[in-house]
Amino acid sequence: MPYQYDVFISYRNSQLKKWVRDIFYEILEHHLGEQLTTGEAKIFLDRKDISGGVTWDDALQNALASSKVILPLWSRRYFSRDWCKYELAHMLMRQEECGYGRRSNDRCLIVPVDVTGGYVSFPDYVKRIQCIPLYEYARIYLTKESPKAVELEEQMVKKLVPAVAKAISSAPEYDSKWLDWDQENDRIREITNLISTEHSSQTSAPSLGG
Repeated sequence: MPYQYDVFISYRNSQLKKWVRDIFYEILEHHLGEQLTTGEAKIFLDRKDISGGVTWDDALQNALASSKVILPLWSRRYFSRDWCKYELAHMLMRQEECGYGRRSNDRCLIVPVDVTGGYVSFPDYVKRIQCIPLYEYARIYLTKESPKAVELEEQMVKKLVPAVAKAISSAPEYDSKWLDWDQENDRIREITNLISTEHSSQTSAPSLGG
């Protein structure tokens, strides 16, 4: 099975849900499509691509394995959800096998966004990954017509979209073995444990409880 998606959006499905689907996703899909040579951005988000009768975990794992890059929306609570940590660990393992994310090879498959202003509370293991701060715009009641939404679009076009497009262009050839990288994979469990280790306490108030 070849790649099915350019981007897999990973996030804690809570108060962020409406903002992600109604604001963030639409901006990303439109402007990323303009950046890609195909003229279309194929983005996996939450349950919208899963048909009835499909096992949720299997469908999600298949979507992750067939996505070129992951775009995790990091919040304080993101790292407390096992499934979120697995999604991130899966792509960290893929990077590891490809030799990405090193000083000698700065290509990456992970483009994280800070949506709560809680960077200091994130696990130390992931702080080595450059994170794009958009927490100022991640608000529950943000509307498409508001000035903040316009600012969000400007910031995404300026910082996020180019980073995601670059990551997509760096994606390795699809490998079907990724479908077998479940939560019981030894290396993924090791990485998940590293993501789960103690980290600094929160020192700034988040703009949205995610």
